[in-house]
Amino acid sequence: MRIAWVLYGSLEQRTGGTIYDAEVVRGLERAGEDVQVVSLDEAASEDALAERLRAIAPEVIVGDELCFRQLAAAYQSLGRESKPPPLRVLLVHHLTAWETELAPEVRRAALSAEKEAIDASDRIVATSRTTRERLLAEGAPRVDIDVVLPGADRLTREPTREREQGEEVRFAFVGSIVPRKRVLELVRAFAGGAHESGRLTLVGSTTRDDAYVGEVRDAIARLGLGGRVLMTGEVDETGVSRALADADVLVMPSSLEGYGIAATEAIYAGVPVIAARAQGLGEALAPCPDGAMFADDEAALAAALARFATDAPLRAVMIAAARAAAPRMPTWAACAEQFRRCLGRAPA
Repeated sequence: MRIAWVLYGSLEQRTGGTIYDAEVVRGLERAGEDVQVVSLDEAASEDALAERLRAIAPEVIVGDELCFRQLAAAYQSLGRESKPPPLRVLLVHHLTAWETELAPEVRRAALSAEKEAIDASDRIVATSRTTRERLLAEGAPRVDIDVVLPGADRLTREPTREREQGEEVRFAFVGSIVPRKRVLELVRAFAGGAHESGRLTLVGSTTRDDAYVGEVRDAIARLGLGGRVLMTGEVDETGVSRALADADVLVMPSSLEGYGIAATEAIYAGVPVIAARAQGLGEALAPCPDGAMFADDEAALAAALARFATDAPLRAVMIAAARAAAPRMPTWAACAEQFRRCLGRAPA
């Protein structure tokens, strides 16, 4: 198949959505498919994408849903012009309109444009069953919504450290420092009890929302956590592997996750997870119930962090469960092969 894969920016970005795109593209290429990546600037005109796709003349287009404005126009245009048109696939991690931290007018505008992109697509691929169910509940087409779960085995499995008695408990967060990830709430919750016997490392991009990163830094300083909270910025795959190997637990308090790749990568590395029961995270952690603890608001998160920091038997149970569950986690090879089968199947 000749496939055009559309996304904002480069496949080298280290967000969960782009990691998914990059792993599937590599898997398709290994299987012999001809994949041409179409990298868009977010400010690209709505006609620019259609022009680039006409030049490629793909049999299949896979569009990352974040590009919904350009994809809606391009899919509509190509559907009118081509006989038969290329298979137009929309890859949905989650909808922008679902991000409650955005201003209401931004969410309303996104919802309208995202509906156009959905309606213009021949097939939707969701990265979790949870996302599929929500799309259906909100009126998306009730046919051709496939679910292709992300893998968990991307990172090198570093030897996990063995804690010495009395050693501080190490908490880690992996993800961009943006409001949806609720990092500010995490810092305040950490200050609520876990900071006296723990250390928190925030691993992820600090360049996506300068104002929010400033709030997080101010909170760290105001709460006197400068010696207990480290913000590393974005690191490469080796850096993430080492951060997980050094951690006793990963904390993911996000308000919304399409799935939760960081959580499954932690379990694959043998590291338990404390998470909000947000969309996607419950599903991602289902293979390892004893290695996960859920906390849905800031007070519950503070209690969970404090309990993990002070309850050695609980830590031992959760760590053992995560290590035992690692072989059950999904693989990227299976993800890419399932995605390939979805693209090869004729639309209903």
